[in-house]
Amino acid sequence: MKNSLPSHKDKISNLNDEVKRTGDHFTKQVTKAIKKESWKLNFFELAWMAVITVSIGLYLAYKIGYGKTPENNVFIYFGIYTAIFVIMSVIVRILKTTAENEAEIKTQRSLLRCNNHIFHLIAKSRNQFMADMDEPQRRIFAATVVLQNPESSSSELEVAVQDLTGNEELSFAVCRIESFRHHGMMSRIQDEYSKIETKVTQHYEELLEVSPPAAEIFLKRMKGYAPSMQEGYSRNIGFLERTMNAIDNNDLDLMPFEDVYSIFSFTFEMLNGREIPVLHPVFKGHEDYMEAQEKLDRSRSYLKQAIAKRNSRLKSLVDLLSGEVDTDIVMPTTFDSVDIIDVIENLYKEYRKKINAAIKNKNAKELKHLRKTLKTSFKYQEKIRTHQRRAERYLTVFNNIQKSYNKQWRKHGKSIELILGDDASSSKRGISIREDYITLDDADKLFLAKKLITLHIHTLKEQKTTSQKFVNIELSQESFKRLAMDYVLILEEMLHFNQPEEMFAIEFSNSPYFSHIDINSPSRTKVGLAILSIEELQQTRKKVAHRLAFNLREYYKVSLNKKTIDYFVQNFGADREQLMEINKKALKAATNVEERYNVKIKMKDWESRFSPTFKRIKTALSKI
Repeated sequence: MKNSLPSHKDKISNLNDEVKRTGDHFTKQVTKAIKKESWKLNFFELAWMAVITVSIGLYLAYKIGYGKTPENNVFIYFGIYTAIFVIMSVIVRILKTTAENEAEIKTQRSLLRCNNHIFHLIAKSRNQFMADMDEPQRRIFAATVVLQNPESSSSELEVAVQDLTGNEELSFAVCRIESFRHHGMMSRIQDEYSKIETKVTQHYEELLEVSPPAAEIFLKRMKGYAPSMQEGYSRNIGFLERTMNAIDNNDLDLMPFEDVYSIFSFTFEMLNGREIPVLHPVFKGHEDYMEAQEKLDRSRSYLKQAIAKRNSRLKSLVDLLSGEVDTDIVMPTTFDSVDIIDVIENLYKEYRKKINAAIKNKNAKELKHLRKTLKTSFKYQEKIRTHQRRAERYLTVFNNIQKSYNKQWRKHGKSIELILGDDASSSKRGISIREDYITLDDADKLFLAKKLITLHIHTLKEQKTTSQKFVNIELSQESFKRLAMDYVLILEEMLHFNQPEEMFAIEFSNSPYFSHIDINSPSRTKVGLAILSIEELQQTRKKVAHRLAFNLREYYKVSLNKKTIDYFVQNFGADREQLMEINKKALKAATNVEERYNVKIKMKDWESRFSPTFKRIKTALSKI
C-alpha cells in the first residue's frame, strides 16, 4: 500500500486540532482550582482507621499483660463497624468525584463562554469605533489593522495596500514581497522594492499627513518587515488612568473609545494567563513609612470604589426615571453635587405630573406601573445612601491615614535614598527595587469569569433585546464605555492597579496580537491561539523602568543620580536620555482628594415627600 503525504488541508486541520487541545488543556488546568478536600470524607476515613487502631490496640495490650482477652463479639462488632464505614467512605468518595467532575465540566464551559464573550466584545467594540468614522477614515483604519496582523495572508495584504493607495502595482508588489519574506529572501525583496520605491515614498508621505500609524506600517510592509509576535504592539497608554477618572467623575467624555478596546483586550489576556512584569520600590529601614504608604494607597482604592458604585447607582436612578417621562433632562457630564441633585429633583417633578395625569384619566394600569417604578426608585435611593455613607467613612479613614502618612514623610522623606545592585542585600536604609509579576492564579481566573458572566447577563437584560445570547447584542458607544468601566472595577479589586506601579506596568507593557484569531472559531480554538500569542510575547522591562523612575521622582521625591541612571540602563535596558529628562521635570502639587472625587453629595428625602402622592394613588385605584 502506497503511503501518501498529508495535504496542505490536512496540515491545517491538524494544526487547528492542536490549537484546540491547547485551549482545552488550559481551561481544564484552570478549572482544577474548584476542587477542595472534603472534611466529611476525611471524617469517614479517620473513623474506620480509628476503629482498626483500637481493635489492634486491645489485642496487643492483652498480649503484653494489660487487660483481659478481648471477646470475639467485640472483634465482630468492630469488624462490622469498620466494613460499614469503609463502604460509606467509598460511596461518599464516588459521589464527591462525580460532583467534582460535573462541577469541573460546568466551570470549564463557563470559562470558555466568558472568553468567547470577551473576544466578541473586542471585535464589536472595534467595529463600533469604525462605524463612527467616515468611509475614507474607515478604509485607512481597517487596512492598518490588516497590515499590523503578523499572520495576514498575501491576499489580505493586497486588499489592505489597495485600500490605502488605490495603486494596483503596489498591491500586486506586496504579494510578491510577502512571498519572499516567508522564505527569508531579503535580497529579492530589495529587487522588488527598488522598482516601486518612488511610488511607495509618494504614498507614504501622503498617508503620513492623514494617519502616521498607517504610513509607518505601510512602509515597513513594502520593505518586507512584518510585525513581530514576540514584540507585540504598544497599548493605548493611559487607558486605565483615563477610565478610572471617567468612573470617578461619571464623565464618559474623559474616556476615548479606543480605551474600550484596550480594556477588553487586557481582560482577555489576563483570563488566558498573561504575566506582566512590574518593578516595586521596597523600603528598608523605613518600615513605618512603607506601612503608611501601603495604607494610603489601599484606603484611596477603597474610597474610589465606593464613589464609583455610588455614581453607578445615581446613573441607574436617573436612567430609571428618565425612561418613564418624556423630557429633555439629561445626566450632567460630571458629578457636581448641585447639578446631579437638581436633575433628579426635576425628574421627580415630571414624574409627579405624569402620576397626576394618570389619576385624572383614571388609568389604573398606568398608575400601577408608575407606583411600581416609584418604589423601585426608592430602593435605588437606599442603595445610593448606603454607598454614600460608605464613601464618607472611607474619606474619613483616608484623611486620617493621610495625616499619618504626611507625618511619616516629614520624618523619613528627606533621608530616603535609592539602594541599588550589591547594596540591595545590605542593611542600608533606603529604597530597593523588587521585581514581580501582575497575573491571576487559576482560582482568580474562575472568579473573574464568574463575575464577568454575571455582568454580561445583567447587560443583556438591561438592553431589553429579544436576543437570548450575549454575543448577538449590539451596544451603543455609551453602553460599551459603561461595560468597560464595570470591567475595570472588577479587575481593580483583583489586581489593585490603582497603585501607580501596577497601573503603569500594565499600561506600558506590550499587548499580544489577537487580530489573527477568527471571531467564528470555536471557543477552545480562540483560547488556544490566545495562549500561544501570550506565550510568544517577550517580556520587556524598559518602559516599566522608565515609569518607575518617574514615580521615584514624582511620587517618592527621590532624585536620579548618575549611579541610579546607570543601574536602570544596565539592568532594565532603560534609555539614558529619557531618564535624564525625567530627573529635570518639576514636581507637581498635590490635589485635595475630597475636591477631586466630589465625595459629599446631599441626597433629598424624596420618599417621604411622595407619601401624599402614594395615598392619592391608592385612593384613585380604589375608585376606578
